[in-house]
Order: sequence, then C-alpha cells, then structure tokens
Amino acid sequence: MLSVHCADSYATAWGNARLAFYDNIFTGYPTFVYDGLFDAWPISTYVSNFIARQAVPTDVTIDLVAHQQTGETFEVVATVCVESSGIGKNMRVHVVQSLDQYPVTEDYSRNTVMQGLAGIDVWVDTGTCEVVSQPITFDAVSWSLKESIQLTAWAQEPFPSDPAEVFQARQIEWPFVEPPIFVDGFEDGTTGAWSSVTP
Repeated sequence: MLSVHCADSYATAWGNARLAFYDNIFTGYPTFVYDGLFDAWPISTYVSNFIARQAVPTDVTIDLVAHQQTGETFEVVATVCVESSGIGKNMRVHVVQSLDQYPVTEDYSRNTVMQGLAGIDVWVDTGTCEVVSQPITFDAVSWSLKESIQLTAWAQEPFPSDPAEVFQARQIEWPFVEPPIFVDGFEDGTTGAWSSVTP
C-alpha cells in the first residue's frame, strides 16, 4: 500500500497526476484504490475487499533491485515477467519512492510517496521477461531518513485513465540488498507470485 498526499504540504506533482488518473474512482478523501480498479471506501469494506483481491491470481512477476550510482542517485531495475502458463500483455511499469512513517509528526502516516518516475510501456510475451531501468535521485529529506526509504514498482494496464488493473507489484526497502536467488529462479524459493501492494 502507498499513501499519496493531495492538497497538503506533502503533495507531489506525481501524486496530483495520479489523482487525475483515478478521477473516475475518486470519491473524496480518503480514497482506497484496489489494484487500480475500485475504491474500497467505506472503511467497513476495506478488509473484505482486500482479502477478495488477494485471492485473484496473476501470471505476472516482478523482481526489483536498485544500484547506487553516485551519492543519492540510484539505478532502479525492474524485471517484469509473464509466467510460461500465462498470457502475454502490454503493461505500464511505474516506479515510486516512498518514506515509511513519514511525516514523522503523524503516527498514522505510512509509505508516503515522495516522488514517482514516468511510467514505461512494455510488451511481455508468455514465458519471457522485460527489464525496465531508470535513475532516481533521492531528495534531501529522504536521504536524511535513509532507513525509511522504500521503492515500489508495479505493472498496470497502459490506459489513459482508470480503471486500469494492476497485475503485480514489488516493494524493496533500504538498503536495497539483493535477496538470494534460489535454484528455481525466484528469490522467495517458490514459483508463486510476489506479495502485492496496491498502488
């Protein structure tokens, strides 16, 4: 889950653009966008809708790493794959940087988006992968709170506005240490999908 601030001092240009993207879903503050498809408000439906979306299978996997280039600048590399039993598809790969528990004065603030990169469209065929690589430079506030930095990538239908299904997402945390690769090629030692977040 990511928190996008709008109409306050923590709003970003990327967040404002996403608010416009989700104009058909947006019903007011707060809005909970589930896999790019619908708003789960009111809060009484949050858990049941989350559980329902968790049960929906996906044939997309994402591996995400970040390599320091110099100082606050990193190269973010997302490898997006469609499983051999899946269906090839067009996807728009988004990458954002957030800070966990920020702003620090609000104990309910989690995964606050600080910046987002431009989405990149790729076609991924059945049983293949595509690599999306982009540089990102962390702002002074984020760099001073390194331990709270998170990077999230997701693959979504490449539509001009919502609804647009998110097929898969992956989040990594500072210091972006690469996990061990198991013999089956998956970091978690299984052939299952990654745990999802819902941008």
